[in-house]
Amino acid sequence: MTISSSWKYKPTAIRIEIFDGSVSVDDDPEDFNGTPSTTFSASALFLINQALPEAYIVSVSPRLSGLVSSAKDDISVPKYRLLAAVSPDTFTDSTINWYPVTLQGVEPLTDFNSTLRPFLTTEYELIPKTLGISMSHSEPLAVTVLQPSKALLDRITIEWGQIDFCSDPSLLAANRKIRIESSPFVLVNPVLFSNYLSIGTLSYLATPTATKHSAVTAIFSDARYLDGMDGGPVFQDASNTCIGFVAGALHKKSGQGDLSVIVPWDQVYKALSTIVQYPPDTIQESRQEPSPLDTFTWLAFHGVLLLEVYRDHLRQSWGSGILLADDILVTNSHMIENGYRKITAWISTTESVELEELGNPLPGIDIIFFKVKWGNKMNPKTRVVKPAQLCTDPKAYTPGRKVYSLGYGLIYPRMATGLPLQPLRSLGIISNIVSMPLFTTDSTSTPVMLVSSACCWNGSSGGAVFDAETGRVISLMTSNGRVNETGQVIPQMAFTLPALVVARGLAMLTENQVIEVNPKVETLWQLRETHESLMVEDKPLKAKL
Repeated sequence: MTISSSWKYKPTAIRIEIFDGSVSVDDDPEDFNGTPSTTFSASALFLINQALPEAYIVSVSPRLSGLVSSAKDDISVPKYRLLAAVSPDTFTDSTINWYPVTLQGVEPLTDFNSTLRPFLTTEYELIPKTLGISMSHSEPLAVTVLQPSKALLDRITIEWGQIDFCSDPSLLAANRKIRIESSPFVLVNPVLFSNYLSIGTLSYLATPTATKHSAVTAIFSDARYLDGMDGGPVFQDASNTCIGFVAGALHKKSGQGDLSVIVPWDQVYKALSTIVQYPPDTIQESRQEPSPLDTFTWLAFHGVLLLEVYRDHLRQSWGSGILLADDILVTNSHMIENGYRKITAWISTTESVELEELGNPLPGIDIIFFKVKWGNKMNPKTRVVKPAQLCTDPKAYTPGRKVYSLGYGLIYPRMATGLPLQPLRSLGIISNIVSMPLFTTDSTSTPVMLVSSACCWNGSSGGAVFDAETGRVISLMTSNGRVNETGQVIPQMAFTLPALVVARGLAMLTENQVIEVNPKVETLWQLRETHESLMVEDKPLKAKL
């Protein structure tokens, strides 16, 4: 539920100075002399309630969690000093004033850590790494509460922002857009990077136990994580409702991509209530427990299936596919380019069907159709798995049009986390459209490639990009951008096959037709030049007086 409160807030930047030697957390930071050997930064939320009165700074940054947890567990830690800056209150025309803050308390995020553990013990890691302890520690993330000095409180004269809190992520069903307020790269230039705004989508909901009835204890987002963003508050779209805090980024060690990690407010509240006397929503008469995952209607099936490709007894891969009719599915042909033994489409964690290859009526285009062999498993009239609808309205193919993507990318959907199947979701726009004749016999151009900023991660191939206005599939996700020199994947640059082309392919499949594709279209999909560049020589016009 959303808690209406008299609490107010300020986004805050935290400076973490590390000195040579080791120290107890009880040592006075003012005794540290000289220049710190290393300096890090983090973000935090400065909260105040003048009616109580109560004021403290809250963060979930792994850097703070690591330092404090190490000292709490009698693990040797370096000397450190914590300081805070609040923009624009502690800024002048020529200086940035950093004020010392003291530790008030720390409490592990137990359920959140349990949810992350299966990821961190396999092929993922959390960025940033903790200071003082390794990520193998049983409780790597915690809520840290810092106490501001009177001098810092007195310095804040500009109006505080109003803030409410949401303890139930299911209330975001109608709008999964989020806003993050943080201070990334604040040590580079505090003026430039303090109170930095970012936007994104709630892409994935995670639970700690092997049941769909569990409450959500971690959220993954397509919002781009930047160094120092950890600890920043996350709000629902353009509102003042806080839904949680950024903990960092879940990074796939293979370099295939990242997802920002958010600690839901309910998890923060549980830890915070053991540290402070007045956590923000205790002034209310009642609280509501978070809804379990299986009550979220926005996780309902939208026509995108998980595909598993079995090549031999040792090799297996996965991708996505779109159900176009009761028994026809489309995906990318590169899914089977190395041969396969069997392909299975998963409806849920317990329901799957085999696919039978129907072929590709568009040679040179990364597309292939399959027949879904339902058999006697499901009655098409009663099952909840309904085909997606293609968007064939040419007017919808406009740069800047809002879209969202659904695909089983980055996270293996059936990994042992006890989660129901859910594709990653990302909001974006149509960034560009390339049109040319699809076939050598065509005299008119049609959209043959759609570039979208809605993310396409590895594994999302074959998934769908939906038109946000109509809910129809506007394109088939095919590939993402990649920097050749470094191999860095760019999920926000998604190359997708327009639904107009998919529809023509489906019609040709039904009519058993095969027509030669325009070679320029094949060249385009190889991301090579399709047009000759001519340098036009001309003299510049002379200005007339």
